[in-house]
Amino acid sequence: MKTPFGPIYKGRNMRKYIYAASLLSALAVSATMEQAANAATAGTPYNIDVILSLTGTASFLGNSEQHAIKIEQAVINAGDGIHGHPVNFVFHDDQSSGQIAVQLANQVLATHPKVIIGPTLVASCNAVAPLVRNDGPVMYCLSPGVHPTKPSYMFSASTSTADMIAATLHYYQLRGWTRIAILTATDATGQDAAKAIKAEMGMPENKALTLVADEHFNPSDVTVDPEIQAMKASNAQALIVWTSGTSLGTALRGIANAGWNVPVATTHANMQYKQMAQYKAFIPQQFYIASPPAVFPSSQKAGDTANVQAVRSEMFGAFTGMGQKPDMGVALSWDPVLIAVNALNTLPDSATNEQIRDYIANLTSYAGINGIYNMQATPQRGLSLQNVIMTRWDAAKSDFVVVGGPGGTPF
Repeated sequence: MKTPFGPIYKGRNMRKYIYAASLLSALAVSATMEQAANAATAGTPYNIDVILSLTGTASFLGNSEQHAIKIEQAVINAGDGIHGHPVNFVFHDDQSSGQIAVQLANQVLATHPKVIIGPTLVASCNAVAPLVRNDGPVMYCLSPGVHPTKPSYMFSASTSTADMIAATLHYYQLRGWTRIAILTATDATGQDAAKAIKAEMGMPENKALTLVADEHFNPSDVTVDPEIQAMKASNAQALIVWTSGTSLGTALRGIANAGWNVPVATTHANMQYKQMAQYKAFIPQQFYIASPPAVFPSSQKAGDTANVQAVRSEMFGAFTGMGQKPDMGVALSWDPVLIAVNALNTLPDSATNEQIRDYIANLTSYAGINGIYNMQATPQRGLSLQNVIMTRWDAAKSDFVVVGGPGGTPF
């Protein structure tokens, strides 16, 4: 069987056959029947449903994810697709609403899918999680702020919120910025971050850090001036603003209006070039984002293996061939799609939801653009603090540059 993504994936897929052997032997008869059926229906699209925030407050990120998945679809179909069928990703817009995400998920579940990609936001993923809790199918949430526990049918993309915050605080501390203020949204994303920040600051290795201001705001607020003034009065040396999309613009505009020149860090959901261009007038001079290394072609600083660099090079090739630069929508969506498609392609079509879940949950050395995935070491995610680097927005280059290695240690 050819591999779904071309020759560089052959060695990795072969490793997965070792684990899949027990499943394949039990399903050999049905697989043979399916191969015959597939031969008769070659060319029929294999639909995979994707729930994203294409409109609403998270549309910056949702549209970036959709664009990445469309490019990835072309890469997949340049190979053999799934069992000889071209992959077709079917997109559904949850409008950045958990309630609408549930409605869409119920509609998709009625078609008995093998895998669902998405949603985009923490709140939406949390809202749909009960729908797949008992019987599946596998749902690959594209938010790092969801923390499913094994043996859940839900997997979470990228490095976790907690690891990104740990890297940010580590970087701040080693730069000598120890008085920290935080501004978090009152939505699920902000709540997850606020909890993680306080937990991380309570760790022994962060005893030099002091939380001097803890402010919150509603993502729909049109101004955060009172919160900014309160934090400025605390004499904070560095700030963490944890929100994404339009509400980040509100926060950054408030910081600029206050004339407050202080290092500011935020979630990697905001690592969007279109977003940075729109916020150009008020992006802080020192603007940091902890991130997986996926969108940085020079990966030696992240300690990547040759396999990771090969996968990332193919992704970059797909974008540069179109005259484009990948951003965080790619880092959040590319690997989940990669992992899901390889699971579906390795297992027979008759594989159950449980078998697909267990196949993914037992990956230990899977090379993606974000690093090596070890689902045994980090259940339902596969990535850890060592897959986080620190970046800074360089206004002169209109690009993000790497300023800290694995775990956030400054160069």
